Amino acid sequence: MSSSSPPPYTYVYKSIIGVPEYVNHVFTWNSITTFTLLNLLYTIPGVWIYLKIVRFYWRNGASFLLMQLWNNVAMFTDFLMIRIPSTTIWTSFCAGQNPQLLIKLIVFLYYWSFYSTQLLTVTFCVLRIAILWFASVRSRKQIVHRWSPAIILLSVLAALPHIFSDGLCIQLFQPYPFGSIFFNTQFHMSNLNMFVLTHLLLTCSCTVVIVVLNIVMVLKIRQRKFGVSLRIRAAAHNSRAERALTGTMIILVVPMIVSELIALGELFNADLLSYIILLRPLFVDARVHLVSAYFYMTHPVFKKKTSSLHISNSHTILGDSDRQLRSTALKCV
Repeated sequence: MSSSSPPPYTYVYKSIIGVPEYVNHVFTWNSITTFTLLNLLYTIPGVWIYLKIVRFYWRNGASFLLMQLWNNVAMFTDFLMIRIPSTTIWTSFCAGQNPQLLIKLIVFLYYWSFYSTQLLTVTFCVLRIAILWFASVRSRKQIVHRWSPAIILLSVLAALPHIFSDGLCIQLFQPYPFGSIFFNTQFHMSNLNMFVLTHLLLTCSCTVVIVVLNIVMVLKIRQRKFGVSLRIRAAAHNSRAERALTGTMIILVVPMIVSELIALGELFNADLLSYIILLRPLFVDARVHLVSAYFYMTHPVFKKKTSSLHISNSHTILGDSDRQLRSTALKCV
């Protein structure tokens, strides 16, 4: 920062477009840049796992793949809206050139993907509930084919006002240095309390619904009664499904709680908000990558067959009803 620069937080949470000190800002490597680069590097394994899942599971995993697609889109738009601008690499360009279309498009895509990920995650959990109650594959597909387009369209409409508002480049508070900015719109800043309360209500509602749905699924699995001899394998698969459901719920819920903390910080404490924004990628990215990795490691379609059933000429080891129970449990993972 040059000697003519103002104190770092003179323009905190204010637009810096056209401010001479920001127009003349020269990028230098800083700790935020290092942190952002590490964030970017550790997304590579998670994206690679997701692409492997897409390759082998795209026909039957529509709900999961759609949820994870939008999670990945939200993560990358978060890079464009907050993380990369916070390194100060775009500060001079944004302050001097005022790229309105670029800013508004990034903000629009961020909120579109944010709303979509929240609601599609709930849809994914609803679909797993449907697997336990509906034997028909057609019934389950109808949930995906009807709900998903409606959710994506609703999310577009909710994010659309950002396109018609002025784009802003806003200075972040400490521990971010002078020149660390993020993108937003005047529509958001002028209706800050409404946005915060809406996001808080959305994330809290989704969190509660996800927890309740997973509890219902676990209870439903435990209600299944098995014999002590020929149905041991089905019981083992159900037990594994129960553990997988619990693990998935934890992975999905923790980042939502972080989003709720961000909303509270934005509403009540500006100092706390910047620290939460700095640490939030650790949780938000973990949700995207851990869900993909957990699904990849636990779903039987990605596991090598290590044993096979020996079927005698006189009888089969597992009856048709047992196979159906086993299949139902595995689909819950």
